[in-house]
Amino acid sequence: MNVSHCILISTFPDRASAEKVARGLLGARLAACVQVGAALNSFYAWNNELRHDEEIELRAKTRHDLAPAIEAMLREQHPYELPQIVYVHMNGSCDYLQWVDSCLVS
Repeated sequence: MNVSHCILISTFPDRASAEKVARGLLGARLAACVQVGAALNSFYAWNNELRHDEEIELRAKTRHDLAPAIEAMLREQHPYELPQIVYVHMNGSCDYLQWVDSCLVS
């Protein structure tokens, strides 16, 4: 089986909104594991101005083929106008990746 696993990375303005999305991803079986991290400082350009905000990072273990459903959920539930949705290819042990697959919708 040649399944492409990945880690979804997104940021949120607060812990409550990140945890809401984490529960939604798990409940819909779009992620096997979701980590909601500590606050981080984000520096970025938005609407031609430099911004600095404290954000909460979310990381979810999933598969690339679930990206359309994940993105639809994020766009519906995310408080940002343009949420960060980044996928990073994930390699791992066969046992771990099998566990990830067992948690996800087929």
